[in-house]
Amino acid sequence: MQETLIEFETGKLAKEKNFNIPCDARWWMEFGSWKESKQGAVKCKNSEEYSISRPTQSLLAKWLREVHNIIVTPLPTKTKWFFNIQWGGVETNYEDFDSDEYYSTYEEALEIGLQEGLKLIKTEEF
Repeated sequence: MQETLIEFETGKLAKEKNFNIPCDARWWMEFGSWKESKQGAVKCKNSEEYSISRPTQSLLAKWLREVHNIIVTPLPTKTKWFFNIQWGGVETNYEDFDSDEYYSTYEEALEIGLQEGLKLIKTEEF
């Protein structure tokens, strides 16, 4: 059993929101196109400007939770999955967001939930 790595679009969004935890798996720009390394691969020598970290879904979810008080939770129905997002913090009431879409797997629901959670981060905070 292996942890699921995030998808490219999620990685780009995480980088925009200042996710900067070093990861072995990443994408890097080479001759104008993005290349992919797998988990445990040798780290690329490109600058961070031309590189995007590819963490596991669980690491990105932990970063959202611990750094930004954004909690993404995949939830089951009888046959499909959806997700809930809670954000706010102790000082404020949590706001809830339930997806209107349904997904085939836990990982698919979590991936889309992570993207939506990242969109809640205001970049002007940094």
